[in-house]
Amino acid sequence: SAYKFSLDEKTKTWSLEEIPQEDAELKELQDALRAFDDQVDALLRRLGLAQLQNDTELVAELQAEYEQLTGK
Repeated sequence: SAYKFSLDEKTKTWSLEEIPQEDAELKELQDALRAFDDQVDALLRRLGLAQLQNDTELVAELQAEYEQLTGK
């Protein structure tokens, strides 16, 4: 189970609440998607730079990495 702290604004006291399983799973999926998007973004920036530098060897390596990452 996952838990979170929440603040009661009226009493200014903290309490520990259990996060429903569905919410915890959704957060886990969102975190995984965000990490994947970050990887793709970084790879695309590197690919763009390699293309600007006309580094065909690095472009080929990054394209292979992209295909492996995306399953294409």
